[in-house]
Amino acid sequence: MDRNEKIKRSNLGLGIAIAGILSTLLSFLPLELLLLAWIDFFGETVGWIIRISLIAIGLVLYYKYDVPDIEDEEIDMDLDE
Repeated sequence: MDRNEKIKRSNLGLGIAIAGILSTLLSFLPLELLLLAWIDFFGETVGWIIRISLIAIGLVLYYKYDVPDIEDEEIDMDLDE
């Protein structure tokens, strides 16, 4: 996979995780993110499941694509020489 694609997917995962964390924190206040206002439409329990899923999926994407491939390590070693 192209290095730029991995960076984009890693950043997308980080963004999803941050949105889930913000939604969780703001749910304790009478505030919510405009983008995620639909979460509690299905009920409180389903809303919590969606928030936790957002955090988990975001972190999985971030950690999966943040690790360099063998090709990436070889490129970095070539640049150091």
